[in-house]
Amino acid sequence: MEVAVHEEDKLATDDDIEPLPLISLHAIAGLRTRDTMQVIAQLCHVTVTALLDSGSTHNFVSEAVAAHTGLCFIPRIDLAVTVANGDRVRCPGVFRNAAFSIDGEPFRADVYVLPLGGHGMVLGTDWLATLGPILWDFGRHTMSLWRSNRRVRWRGVPGTGSAQLHTVHARDLLDLLLDEFADVFATPVGLPPPRSRDHPSPAEYSARGRLPLQISSAAEGRTGTSMSRHGGSGPPPPQFLAIFGSSSPCQEGR
Repeated sequence: MEVAVHEEDKLATDDDIEPLPLISLHAIAGLRTRDTMQVIAQLCHVTVTALLDSGSTHNFVSEAVAAHTGLCFIPRIDLAVTVANGDRVRCPGVFRNAAFSIDGEPFRADVYVLPLGGHGMVLGTDWLATLGPILWDFGRHTMSLWRSNRRVRWRGVPGTGSAQLHTVHARDLLDLLLDEFADVFATPVGLPPPRSRDHPSPAEYSARGRLPLQISSAAEGRTGTSMSRHGGSGPPPPQFLAIFGSSSPCQEGR
């Protein structure tokens, strides 16, 4: 049976394909630069610091903030968010048409749940494009736009802290490793821990009436023979005589 696919159905199917979300490395890691702008947003009853990020395509909220809102998101275990460096991070779900506000201005947008490093919320280009023409002053950390026939101006707020990059020398790194794993590199004290099969020590051999295997220097110099000394009662153990130049050792029973 042949199935005909109409052109309009094909276009509708293509439109239903959801583009994969992309988040910038700075946004997911919580890094902040002098050009970073954050605003105070209200998501449900939770106040969060939202990053305005032109390097991210979609809107994101941290897992911690999502849990505090009490809202139910749509699970998306099959969805992964692509980071700008090529990594992919699993997305637990998405808030569809979530309501939030900035400085009293109400908005609605899809917000994806993601483990964010230092931001409570990230607003990407999908949402920024809905604002229309904007005047973004990176130096003063302000954004101006027209909304409902009136001018709206937002001023960025400082963050509560930021992840920082430090140059670490090899010697400093070694000292850090030695301090962190001091128990591994500590000088051994006492006997090793018990094993499933312990090998007897010479003292245990003597207690059983048998001396450990020794090599007679005179015999070694003459025939290259390894001999064992026997003490106590009972038949002596067999001795093996290694003859140099022979293809196989021979056993001598005494």
